[in-house]
Amino acid sequence: MLDIYKYCYQCGKSLSSKNVDNEYIPYCDKCEKYFYIDPKLVVVVLVEHIGKLVLIKRSFEPAMGRWCFPSGYVNKGEKVENAAIREVKEETGLDININEFIGLYSSDNNPIVIAAFSAKSFGGKLYSGFETDAVDLIEIDSLSDFPFEFDENIYNDYLRINKNK
Repeated sequence: MLDIYKYCYQCGKSLSSKNVDNEYIPYCDKCEKYFYIDPKLVVVVLVEHIGKLVLIKRSFEPAMGRWCFPSGYVNKGEKVENAAIREVKEETGLDININEFIGLYSSDNNPIVIAAFSAKSFGGKLYSGFETDAVDLIEIDSLSDFPFEFDENIYNDYLRINKNK
């Protein structure tokens, strides 16, 4: 059982766990309620700006100081595409139009699910946002260093999709 839930949010009682389909799920004996640990959705956006890809240098962990694609969490109730547009604006200052959905990425024992999109900038001013130390532009086919589990797959899928156009 993951330690994310220790107490029932309704009654405050310590949680036990119950075996449900060979997985131990946090459970409140008093309220008779299971506490499922749901995945968290993240958007990743490969943004083309003046013919190059936009990268951000992360200012916090994980991967602090590493270069990656603009990305971030989708807020509860937020449309995924709107989260992608918001995250790019916050991290790079650019206004974008979503081009297409690249793919959905997940793995066993990882609560993060990634929705990846390609986009093109149409306005704004390129700058480093409050969550980034820097922004940079790279040639579209020149990326080789990937800080996160799915970055290389996302990038290769992006290249494959764009090659077929």
